Amino acid sequence: MAKDGDPESWMELAELASQEQDSEKLMALVAEINRLLEANEHHAKDGLAKVNPEIAQLLEQKQALLKDGSTKPNPE
Repeated sequence: MAKDGDPESWMELAELASQEQDSEKLMALVAEINRLLEANEHHAKDGLAKVNPEIAQLLEQKQALLKDGSTKPNPE
């Protein structure tokens, strides 16, 4: 399992997820990525960890998606 708050861990998982063909494995990877990002968000809100700028951007995108109910990723 990836270490909470480690930006390398979720990025590695995202790379694996981008190439995963098995839907069950993909869902497990996405769940773990989400867990890591939420853990980082929780720690940041508590002032226990600094948020990496890339993580902060992903969290903002996640909140926007949750707010509008969209499942489409933000264009860059």
